[in-house]
Amino acid sequence: MITAKIRTFSMSELDRLSKERHLALSDLEKRVIVDFFVRSKRPPSMAELEMIAQAWSEHTRHKTLRGEFRVGGQKLGNGAKKPPLRRAPGDAGPPRGGSPAEYRNLLKETVFEATRRLKRPWVWSAFKDNAGIIALDGKWGVAVKVETHNHPSALDPYGGASTGIGGVIRDVLGTGLSAHPIASLDVFCVEPGKPRVVDALAAGVRDYGNRMGIPTVAGLIYWDEAYKGLPLVFCGTVGLIRRDRVEKRGPKPGDLVYLLGGKTGRDGIHGATFSSQKLTDELTTSVVQIGNPILEKKVWDFLVEASKADCFNSITDLGAGGIACAIWELADLGGLGVRAKLDGVALKEPGMEGWEVLVSESQERMMISVPPGRKADAERLLAAFEFDFACLGEFTREPSVEIGYHGESLVNVPIKFLRDVPKRSFTVESAPKVEKAGRPRVLSVKPRDVKKLGLKILSSPNIASKERIIRQYDHEVGGRTLIKPLTGKRGHAPSDAVVLRPLYDSWKGAALGLGWSGALAKIDSRVMALAAFDEALRNVVAVGGGLTHIAALDNYCAGSTADKKVLSELVIVSEALKDAALAYGVPFVSGKDSLNNTTSDNRNIPTVMLVTALGVLKDARRTLSVVLKKPGNFLYLVGRTQERWGGSAIAGLLKFNGPAPEVDLTTAPGIHKSMSWALGKELAVSCHDVSEGGVFVALSEMMMDSGLGLEADCPENPALLFDESPTRFLVEVEPDKAKAFDWAMKSVSFKRLGRVTKKPLMKLVQGKRTLGQWTAVDLEKAFRGKGE
Repeated sequence: MITAKIRTFSMSELDRLSKERHLALSDLEKRVIVDFFVRSKRPPSMAELEMIAQAWSEHTRHKTLRGEFRVGGQKLGNGAKKPPLRRAPGDAGPPRGGSPAEYRNLLKETVFEATRRLKRPWVWSAFKDNAGIIALDGKWGVAVKVETHNHPSALDPYGGASTGIGGVIRDVLGTGLSAHPIASLDVFCVEPGKPRVVDALAAGVRDYGNRMGIPTVAGLIYWDEAYKGLPLVFCGTVGLIRRDRVEKRGPKPGDLVYLLGGKTGRDGIHGATFSSQKLTDELTTSVVQIGNPILEKKVWDFLVEASKADCFNSITDLGAGGIACAIWELADLGGLGVRAKLDGVALKEPGMEGWEVLVSESQERMMISVPPGRKADAERLLAAFEFDFACLGEFTREPSVEIGYHGESLVNVPIKFLRDVPKRSFTVESAPKVEKAGRPRVLSVKPRDVKKLGLKILSSPNIASKERIIRQYDHEVGGRTLIKPLTGKRGHAPSDAVVLRPLYDSWKGAALGLGWSGALAKIDSRVMALAAFDEALRNVVAVGGGLTHIAALDNYCAGSTADKKVLSELVIVSEALKDAALAYGVPFVSGKDSLNNTTSDNRNIPTVMLVTALGVLKDARRTLSVVLKKPGNFLYLVGRTQERWGGSAIAGLLKFNGPAPEVDLTTAPGIHKSMSWALGKELAVSCHDVSEGGVFVALSEMMMDSGLGLEADCPENPALLFDESPTRFLVEVEPDKAKAFDWAMKSVSFKRLGRVTKKPLMKLVQGKRTLGQWTAVDLEKAFRGKGE
């Protein structure tokens, strides 16, 4: 018989407990819980309520994006075919009116559906493990995962970022039968004027990654008032895994379940439920975990040896929910149950209650299933690495979870009950009302203002060099980083993507690019999502990665799920990602959402999307950097300039409002394919994507650390130098290959913009008139001297 402090159980009692203990349960979930225990003819234990709350949290189960959405205010009949949504001819935007639609599972029917329909044979694992996996070659694959750690980082920037990177490294260690981490990335979004917050976030990632010997190779820092009091922190890791270890094998009935790594403490209690609701300071326990990278390195080393010895057949990391989530999720992989005791768990402090041990999210812990015949070998290795471990129990045929602690039965519930989160239903509008009537406003700049304006934009916080932060990370440890985050003669120019050489005996490469359009999130959710997707791909294409072997990851961040505007934006973003994936032929393989990013004064962050692209290169020696190579070479601008200013750096500087440039899904994939073909045929010697700050900033970055200069045509309206239209590239081409490059671009918009010069001077001309000129010293001083 389960003993419990709860003597009477009702909706009112559960309401009180949910508020007091920050369980973040909805009214529907409370009713389901009460009904379950009424039918079970007993009250729940406190441990069971805590376990259910962790298992059903937004953070662990993504229950909003997996919910049922009625788009347009009307639900279709059960099983009815969804009618097509009407679009204007050539319109790549969201549905404008048209028939109502229903998603029974939004994420499954948008992002997941795109991957299913594309059926890329080199996608080895998508959305079913701790990380996505794509093939590198026939024997080896590359695993990748990006996580968010927003709420903890708001309370403790250093600790939140540190455990964020530690957690995503464990995601990769827990993928398949354990992947080998080879590189990491980070993205920080912070309110302006808070360099100390960024310093603390960077220090957290730096101290963890550097001490583990994992290079931090990619990232960005974005400053915006929208993140006042609630920074966004994304951490990602790339790993290497053998083909025969991609699939977990078990567990099997009778296999033993082992907890290993760090001790369990009160740090991190309620982390999953805390991250599933608006930011609050009412918690009485520490929800921010304490990281220990040296211990995690020992866990990693153990997994390398245990993998070689074939000591385990399944593995997962202990992240959100701790033991409470990991133990039943591991059992559920084999359709099994588990019977365990927590008595042997090594504790950080005496006197911990059973429910605390169960839901603690203390770091550096993993869980593995060990066949009985491999117990001695596993324990010998565990002891050799000198960290704590305990055999908690065994997996059973009965699919339920039974957990005891010091003679008390803490938990006895069916796994199906934990797995099947009550379905959430939402009714939202199909699209926001976006004013598009009339001709877009014209932003003009006087020629005499170009020089000063250019330097001001180049030195603005979101464009200026982040070298001060980048240099804190070891981005070369392991010897796999071929194109580094900074390039050029002195390593001052920012790279589009980084290129890794995962295998020491092969020149197969892996390019990692990021896409982010934070400013557009305030204007149009669809435009923002498409722009982020396009930028992530541009970065990979620009270094020589083709479109034929690229996968993407999605990371949603949004405000309160009680806000219908937020829900509508989630639908729009999801639809946009599906459309983009199918248009470009690029599948998604992993993702994560962080919702309810709402401050204590009820302010939502904008709904925004980080897209990560991972591309495989046949020969990593044939990659391109951004810096100019040789005087006399031609400079080309590939892609169409739209003359739309919304969300651009110049619009922000001049306080100008207007519509944002949009990715045209009917033409953008063709531009990427033409560029991929041309760069694959070695028709260019350098390439840079055009993004923040437009052509002016891209030209400056290509020149400033090359030792060379350039002369380029300036448009009649100099403001177009700062236009941020997507799907554009600057390309340096040798004269004897110009004809072939012209032919390769015959089906897309392009123009010869100028040429490379010997003197390190950027000159912009209109006919015979010099509109402005900047020395490399001027440009570099602006770019490197004023970033926050």
